[in-house]
Amino acid sequence: MQKIKLEEKLERKKRFTAVGFFSIALTLFLAFLQLILSNQLAGYSQQLSALRQEEKAVLLQNELLQKQIASESSIMAISRRAQEQAFVAPTRFLVVAEQESVALLHNGL
Repeated sequence: MQKIKLEEKLERKKRFTAVGFFSIALTLFLAFLQLILSNQLAGYSQQLSALRQEEKAVLLQNELLQKQIASESSIMAISRRAQEQAFVAPTRFLVVAEQESVALLHNGL
């Protein structure tokens, strides 16, 4: 009877050792996994911060370009550029009636 109890104790001890080893291994694996995921999360956080800064810079550049487009396309700017490129206002206008030929009118000038 004592032999059976001794065998039962050894069996329980083996089961406890296996369960304990499995628990420790699982705990270490989960801790390692958490460490890896935390490291990746920190990296993603830095990337996100860099992207946000880049977004702000691009939005600012867009705003500046929109203002530049608005100023360059204003009538005064167009007039100034026309004068710089030696455009002049027309001094003579030619009115063509429906019955007249443009080629004939041009020859008569």
